[in-house]
Amino acid sequence: MNILAENLSKRNDTVGIARVVSMFMIIGCHLFNWLGINSLAMILNVGVYIFLIISGILYSTKKITQPWSFIKKRWSKLCIPMYLLVLFLLIYNIVVLENGAIRSIPIYLMNIQGLGFIINGLDLPQMNGLGHLWFLTAIMLCYLFLLIVKRIEDHIPFKTTFAVAVSVVVFCILEVVLAYTINVQLHYFIAFFIGYIFGKIEKRISLCNYLWLSGAMLCAMATRLLMRSLFDGTVTYNSIVVPFTHIVLAVWIYMTIQYVCQTIPGFMKSVAQSNVMNWLDGLSLYVYMTHYMFLVGPFHIDVLPCSKAVQLLVFGAGTLISAYFLKLISQKTIQVFSH
Repeated sequence: MNILAENLSKRNDTVGIARVVSMFMIIGCHLFNWLGINSLAMILNVGVYIFLIISGILYSTKKITQPWSFIKKRWSKLCIPMYLLVLFLLIYNIVVLENGAIRSIPIYLMNIQGLGFIINGLDLPQMNGLGHLWFLTAIMLCYLFLLIVKRIEDHIPFKTTFAVAVSVVVFCILEVVLAYTINVQLHYFIAFFIGYIFGKIEKRISLCNYLWLSGAMLCAMATRLLMRSLFDGTVTYNSIVVPFTHIVLAVWIYMTIQYVCQTIPGFMKSVAQSNVMNWLDGLSLYVYMTHYMFLVGPFHIDVLPCSKAVQLLVFGAGTLISAYFLKLISQKTIQVFSH
């Protein structure tokens, strides 16, 4: 979702490829859920955590001298496309006499539609086809926490990477405690700040370290399978085992991409800087925003009297075309408001 990062990585090949991979995994998650293959959809949901890790990496070395300006820019680039999409679907809902969508407008205006994913049991009205936009709430909250961390870095002279690492451990402990008490989940912020730590200390990953990481990932997945057989459907499995193993898997996928980029740098650089990859990278935020309404939203492809293969082709074409126009209109709108 390149627009969020504003090329802070200076064309970091690992970041560019990982961002596109995370986009395809998130779309794949929703596609397989639509197809009824829920176990595969659950695994592909790791794309969300990959993107959070990427975001933490990108902002780890960026100086933020004007916090208000930083938040304003992030809000504009995230929320203006969302507002345009909400407006489009609101008009559609009014035309087809589905007036219930109006109740969700204040929720999207404040970008709090994702609070139900952080506070379990919190039921907020949503517009049909926009349920996946919970992520925009989570990433904006990550940016707000980021400002606090940056301010601490500016004023406290001790080793801030170590301090952030300690804070992540504290967040992990809090995640467990809060999951069993008030149903609050912190794993999205944990993933973001794990990426933040990686960005501070990121170096070339050796084969030995990569093998150790691969072993840790396999152990995490084996533990997850075991815990699923014992505790599936419980708070222990749903709120602790699943998110933490997702984070481990997301770290492994990112590090795998980094290791491959190190091992065959010429080929991977040509892939990362190809026209197709740049196009996908630049369109990824808008593809993420528009694709869902063609699966479960008002334009869901189930109603088409044709085969699944044709439905999927319509899904792909509809997603790309709508994403292109959403990007075009969003950028024009942002330019108008920035003057």
